[in-house]
Amino acid sequence: MSQDAKRSDDAHLDVVLYAHRSLPPRNFVFIMAVVAGVGALFGIAFAVHGAWLVLPFFGCEILLIYFAFRLSYRAARGYEAIRLTDDALTVEQVAPTGARRHHEFRPPHWLQVELSGEAAGKRHLRLLSHGRRLEIGAFLSRAEKVAFTDVLRGALAKLGPVPTGA
Repeated sequence: MSQDAKRSDDAHLDVVLYAHRSLPPRNFVFIMAVVAGVGALFGIAFAVHGAWLVLPFFGCEILLIYFAFRLSYRAARGYEAIRLTDDALTVEQVAPTGARRHHEFRPPHWLQVELSGEAAGKRHLRLLSHGRRLEIGAFLSRAEKVAFTDVLRGALAKLGPVPTGA
């Protein structure tokens, strides 16, 4: 699970979840060099045999692979910041474009953490409270969702009883 955990004195849980990207930028350059080199070799081989019309297709193939990786890196800029205090659980969802959505659940004592569904092999991690429902960690793998569900439920269990007057 990709998460940065920061503890402050009033927070029971303070994490940032983001999608895992296994290819570092340095390896991206290496992969693109290999793809371009292989494409150039095959393109030259076809051109030598008179099939020079395949050269633009090899070029398009290389560009498509490049843009697919760039889109993947762009998607990695999104994250979710989750913070649990005695008063509230806040979730800030930041899209790859930079658009932010802020959600707050008060008091957090009544919050339910639901891990449901196996439709098409995909699990959904949701927060439920007072008729509100919010899916979090959509970019996490199934195993990461299960692990984070346990972490979140454990932190909520440590809150204790609902304070009077809430």
